[in-house]
Amino acid sequence: MVVPKEPRPGAAPSDGSRPTEYRHTHVDHPGGSRNNFGGLALALGLLGVATCWIGIGGLAGIAAVVVGMFGRSRARRMGGAGGGVATAGLALGVLSTLIALLLVGGTWTFYERHGDDLRRYQDCRRDTSQDPAVCQQRFDEVLKNPPASSR
Repeated sequence: MVVPKEPRPGAAPSDGSRPTEYRHTHVDHPGGSRNNFGGLALALGLLGVATCWIGIGGLAGIAAVVVGMFGRSRARRMGGAGGGVATAGLALGVLSTLIALLLVGGTWTFYERHGDDLRRYQDCRRDTSQDPAVCQQRFDEVLKNPPASSR
């Protein structure tokens, strides 16, 4: 018994007509599955660095760290696919979180030390009988030479 030979998928038929079926045979990495965590971690890390001077940068940085760890873990299971991108996102997430924490901590410390001085400066500026230059000078002196009790 002779079995008719079927053409390969995507190959041109022997009668000269056009093939009717095309298949995508490119595989990005082993197993055909994708590691999208790496790209997401990188995007969140970049967002965190770009916005670390406001509160959202720290939150995006924390999310980038978490997603970057998932991406690195998945890359190890998949044989390295997306591991470098996940590591970059993780590093940017750590950086943006640290910068945001330093800025928030510095702002907190400034208001703890000079909150009353700032309120006095604002009250002085609101008072129309006061010269704004005098208000500014007083505030600058307090910042340069704080009283002994606030050190």
